[in-house]
Amino acid sequence: MRVQLKDLRVGMRLAQDVFDAKTSRRLLSKGQKLSSLGIAIITGRGDYEYLEIIEEEKKQVIIDVKQIVSDVPELFISPMQKEAYHNLYKAVDAFVQEENNYNWDLCRINIKKFIHQNYDHVDDYLFIVHSVPVMTVLTARIVGSILQTAILLKQVKTGTDDIYRVCQATVFAHLGLKNFADNDEQHIRFGVNLLKSLDPDVPEDVISAVRQHHERLDGSGFPEGTNEVHLWAQVLGICDEYNQFVFHSIQEETFEERPYWFHKFEPEIIQLFAKSITDISTRCFTTGDGKIGKIIFARNAERPIVMVESEKDFRGWKFSVLEKSEQDRSP
Repeated sequence: MRVQLKDLRVGMRLAQDVFDAKTSRRLLSKGQKLSSLGIAIITGRGDYEYLEIIEEEKKQVIIDVKQIVSDVPELFISPMQKEAYHNLYKAVDAFVQEENNYNWDLCRINIKKFIHQNYDHVDDYLFIVHSVPVMTVLTARIVGSILQTAILLKQVKTGTDDIYRVCQATVFAHLGLKNFADNDEQHIRFGVNLLKSLDPDVPEDVISAVRQHHERLDGSGFPEGTNEVHLWAQVLGICDEYNQFVFHSIQEETFEERPYWFHKFEPEIIQLFAKSITDISTRCFTTGDGKIGKIIFARNAERPIVMVESEKDFRGWKFSVLEKSEQDRSP
């Protein structure tokens, strides 16, 4: 298919060679995937108005969240904690599939149960936050945001009741995405109206969190563009922005470390989020032979990259991929 230069995207595959008009030197080859540098080279020279791009058939990717969580090494999270995650996921998924009073009762009961049972060790779920795909499966996205919210608010030392309320807002902030896009404010109205209908006595703080989770302190958000944003809405917003950032980093293979949040959220929220959510290297574990390890990269639950204490490395650490044989050892 023919694509205008302004519509070129990272990852597109060329259906033609690209030449320098003056020297006839080939710059890019047919079949090559476009990088940000490649696009800059093409658009900067002005030799082409259109390019032929291979229209690749989209393959349906089936994501088995339960299997991904089951593959998480027991060094990082116990079977009991995995079961708690699966129970929470199952309850949220039932509500996502059918939004009725019965399913909401089950969902809220399981959210409360999960928070109360795991409050002291909720940080252990950080590995799952990083290894379960975001954005592509709505239930996984909601549960991931619930985990992020609980981990973040524990740092604020707020009570479990407040954590539950923000988790409640997280569910209703996302439900409208079944029918509307992220940037369509109709998903916000859908969530607010459904929340009021299922929970008439819901506190106004929860409604504000759902209504304002796309608002930003610099006024760049929507639907109202206000710069007075409820703290709970900021918690939902920073989790959502981070998840989208990670998703697009993976899609475009950029793997940047941090998004740009200056002026969008309260500085304290940004610092706490960076400390408790984005920096997984703070998570330590002990191997079967008593060595201390740190998690470096966790987007592949089956083969995480870790830094393990070693006598061979002069700094006392070495990088490695945790293999199955090591995962199966008791911590």
